[in-house]
Amino acid sequence: MTLSGRLSPQYGADYILDLLLVYKKYRGRKMTVPVRRHVYLQQQFTGLEIRETVDGEEVHVKPHEEEENDSVHEDPLESHHVQSTFREAFENGLLKIGVLPGALSPHETKKALNKIRDKVINFILPLSGRIDAFQRFLSVYEDVCLQDDQKTTLMLVLYPSLTEPLSFSNSINLMQRLQKKYPLSGIYIVPASGSFARAEALELGAAKYDDKVENLLFLVDVDMVFTSKTLDRIRTNTIKGKQAYFPIVFSEYDPNFSHEGATPLRNHFILDQNSGYWRQFGYGIVSVYKSDLKSVGGFDTGIRGWGKEDVNLFDKFVSVAANFSVFRAADPQLVHVFHIVDCDPKLDDVQFSMCRGSRADTYGSVPKLAQYIYNHRDQIFKFAKYRKHQEPPS
Repeated sequence: MTLSGRLSPQYGADYILDLLLVYKKYRGRKMTVPVRRHVYLQQQFTGLEIRETVDGEEVHVKPHEEEENDSVHEDPLESHHVQSTFREAFENGLLKIGVLPGALSPHETKKALNKIRDKVINFILPLSGRIDAFQRFLSVYEDVCLQDDQKTTLMLVLYPSLTEPLSFSNSINLMQRLQKKYPLSGIYIVPASGSFARAEALELGAAKYDDKVENLLFLVDVDMVFTSKTLDRIRTNTIKGKQAYFPIVFSEYDPNFSHEGATPLRNHFILDQNSGYWRQFGYGIVSVYKSDLKSVGGFDTGIRGWGKEDVNLFDKFVSVAANFSVFRAADPQLVHVFHIVDCDPKLDDVQFSMCRGSRADTYGSVPKLAQYIYNHRDQIFKFAKYRKHQEPPS
């Protein structure tokens, strides 16, 4: 028997007990078999501590709801009250939107839930061309938001496209069709001129919302698909005057490469290491209140072309906003659908480097790339030798 372990400052002490046992069978055919087993143990530094908040305000247990018998000092985490509270919360799905029943009275719990669910999420979508992706986005938006009577609005900031000249009018037709089908849903179009610039588009969209009203903005891309759980997280994790929400999205790899030419599954919410990766350094999708966006100066509209405007905004919230926090968490129901990234050589050096890095990340997983290199090493070595001879001498 051997004992090994490690110390994690975040989680505590982890132990692995390596056991070499002897299994003996006495009935029938007698045998003796050595068996190896591992036992894993984690010893936490402290007990579990729970803080429940609604819109950033901590919820306290009412004195009359505490245990009346003070003579018995029961572990609060082992109490029947806490266990039943958590069981009820999980069964009703209330923990998903940050409210723990039991800390409030039934009336107050319902009031707190309604306060969160009544938040209107205002989608702002910049677009130029990409008509097929836009049709997919509208289909998702209709299924998740409109047919389910979610409290949302959609504002499209639409630019003309040189590569898809008919996309401008086609996109307007799609929006008008949706407006006619759902006349009370809040669907708007903001026409824009000139070349597409995401920072400028988002500023144009945000400017349409009143500064004096608590407008919750969700700045989104046309390549995103989502579910109603994403809406719950937006409402819970975005707190006016206190917190902006930058979700970590799951970004798909090239399906033709990751599925080796086979027809890929169209369920975008099947997440594994070969279908995509978590975009840890992507900040383009964000939910924030209009007043908080304005307080940090909004987007830098001088940024043109691909990327950089999201990083600039994130830096503003981190460095400029006092007593304000940025919340990041992976959202498995918020997925970026794969598309080929075209990097304009006219971009400045920083943007061009970021664009090429993003394009390389979306090609395929490391195991898939390694397997491809191993299966095609002769062609790759031949190409590498060719490229080496093409490079000018240093």
